Amino acid sequence: MKPDFDLNDPRVKAAIVVHSTQMEKALEATQRIEDAVLPIYWTLKSKKRPEQIGSGVVVQIKGEHFIFTASHVFDDIGSYRLLIGAGVGNKLSSLAGERFSSTKGPSAPMPMTQ
Repeated sequence: MKPDFDLNDPRVKAAIVVHSTQMEKALEATQRIEDAVLPIYWTLKSKKRPEQIGSGVVVQIKGEHFIFTASHVFDDIGSYRLLIGAGVGNKLSSLAGERFSSTKGPSAPMPMTQ
C-alpha cells in the first residue's frame, strides 16, 4: 500500500523541487558510456586479419585505467597483447598490461521469465 503524501506540505514540496532539479541534471548530462565501450579483437581464424571477439568497458579508478570484459574473451588471447578498436576509422591499438580475473564458476541455466 502506498503511503499518503500531503502535496501541500512544505517538506514534500521541497523534496519534489530537489528531485526535479536532479532529474533535469541527469537528462542533460552527456552520456559517456558509449565512448567507454571498445571492441576487442584477436586472430582466431586468420593470422592475417583480426576479428572482433568481444567488447570491454574502459574504467578509470584512482588514476589507473582498466578494461572490464568477460573472462572468456581472454581464453584465446592468453598472455598476448590486447587489440582494441579506438574509434571509427582508427587503426587497432595494441595494449600491454596486467590481467586480473575472477575464478570461473560453473555455468548455470538462465531462469525462464514469463
